[in-house]
Amino acid sequence: MSALRERLRGMVAMMRLGYEADRMLMVTVYALTALGTLALVGSLYCFKLLADAVLAGDSGAAYRAAAIFAVAVAVNGLCQSVALGQRTTLADKTNLLVDRRIMEITSGVPGLEHYERPAHADEIALLRQLRSQLSLVVDYTLVTLAVVLRVVVTTAILTVIYPVFILLPLFAVPSIWMTARAQRASFAAIMSTAEKGRLADAIFNVAISPGSAKELRVFGFGEELARREREIRSDMARVRRRAALRASALNVVGWLAFAVAFLGAVVIVILLAIEGRATVGNVFLTLLLAAQLNSQVSMLVTSVKGLMGFATTTDKYLWLREMAEQWKSRSGHGPVPERLTDGIALDDVTFRYPGTDVDVLKNVSLHIPAGSIVALVGDNGAGKSTLVKLLSRFYEPQQGRITVDGEPLDGLDLQQWRSRLSAGFQDFVRFEFVLRESVGLGNLERIDDEAALAAALDQGGATELVASLPDGAETELGGSFSGGRELSGGQWQRLALSRAMMPDSPLLVMFDEPASGLDPHAEAELFDRYATVARQAGARNGAITLYVSHRLSTVRMADLIVVVSGGQIVESGSHQELMRRGGAYAEAYSAQAQAYQ
Repeated sequence: MSALRERLRGMVAMMRLGYEADRMLMVTVYALTALGTLALVGSLYCFKLLADAVLAGDSGAAYRAAAIFAVAVAVNGLCQSVALGQRTTLADKTNLLVDRRIMEITSGVPGLEHYERPAHADEIALLRQLRSQLSLVVDYTLVTLAVVLRVVVTTAILTVIYPVFILLPLFAVPSIWMTARAQRASFAAIMSTAEKGRLADAIFNVAISPGSAKELRVFGFGEELARREREIRSDMARVRRRAALRASALNVVGWLAFAVAFLGAVVIVILLAIEGRATVGNVFLTLLLAAQLNSQVSMLVTSVKGLMGFATTTDKYLWLREMAEQWKSRSGHGPVPERLTDGIALDDVTFRYPGTDVDVLKNVSLHIPAGSIVALVGDNGAGKSTLVKLLSRFYEPQQGRITVDGEPLDGLDLQQWRSRLSAGFQDFVRFEFVLRESVGLGNLERIDDEAALAAALDQGGATELVASLPDGAETELGGSFSGGRELSGGQWQRLALSRAMMPDSPLLVMFDEPASGLDPHAEAELFDRYATVARQAGARNGAITLYVSHRLSTVRMADLIVVVSGGQIVESGSHQELMRRGGAYAEAYSAQAQAYQ
């Protein structure tokens, strides 16, 4: 029963989306469908009246029956014709709304867990593949409504002929039940191969991506990728074929029960006619309606099968929506301070990524003073980027707490906190928009502010780049679409850094390997520029600048250098203090300095 309730809840949710897409259109389509269906079934009853009138020699009754039949057929045809066009329009509108809602929900989830858990990734991948089905729930519900009306009216007419015929639709229950089981088996096969499907898609995308084209050709493993993709697809096909065969067998078993009932009804009405207890019109009508009932049940089973399939897709949609709501419910409501006076503190913080059992950070305690420039340094995998993610509240620690001016970070309003952050990441996004927009996305409120754009481009070291482009800041970027200007990796990175400089009063600015595509001299030059801006922001509102880098020569001017290793803080202090201490930082700095000599 709980599974049925979930299915119904999902269908209601999709129906609500259709209603929101165009409520008047939805009501109109349902009304037309119902009226057309009633007219169609009513037209069939006219055959009985016509047959009885002809046999009785009553020409008036025969003409009346023929006229009613013609009107019923015309009404049905008109309703179905108009409804069909309106159903298509409603489906299109619902599809647009579904896509918009999925984008809003996915991008609105505050954390990143749904991207990085394999099980969650499978769910989202299936939702992406099957999302077009969601808009069809409304269409299939209309079909189901029409079929149910036909079955009810047809059964009512048959019951008038012989009361026991009211049991005929019950013989469709085994067929519907078997169909539901078959649908579950088919979907189980889809779910069991979802991860393989993602792997095959990933291999396919690598094979056709311009970014991997050079290595594919140099190392000559294009055919190997094609072979692996083909093998994975073949394995998936085998699993799904077995499920399809099982589903077919279940469907055949279900239909046998109704076939027996149909034959029984035909025999009964013929015997009644022989005994004189039924007219020829009744016999003719029973044969016609029983055949129609058989067709109607077939359509009903198909509709139920479709709705069951769509219901599994709506489960994914509802799961994603509920996960987003749960994340949002965990967000605090406390106000974010206008300026930092004490700073940010991590107290005994331990964290591991979802689905793993390895602590990436272990009992980390650190105080970051307000207005300071802090550098996080250490080997790859030490936990530096994880600290950035926790401060951004992409994840919550399993142990310990993070405070902002003494207030728990998870108690602050999340949207307010994010509005006071700025960041530049190593894995930045190449937004293929007009350059002004690509940079201006860092602060939508100032996206058309030319002075703010110019300042951000200067701070990001991209002023000369803009001057070299044919249309300056209005140049279309990227090579994916005609007319776009492709940039080098370093040029894209400078634009990403400029984007991070767009916010006007952040409390925390984070740079996670932001200049990995630049040479050491260019990175040092950019850091000097950031340091000047950061100190101004620190004096103005206590803003903290957090800089993650492998190049120790770049961060020597930081107020506080934190050395992270194995998920723990092993050293912290200024450059001079750490060099005097002669520990891990001093050794690494000396080694890098010799390498650059």
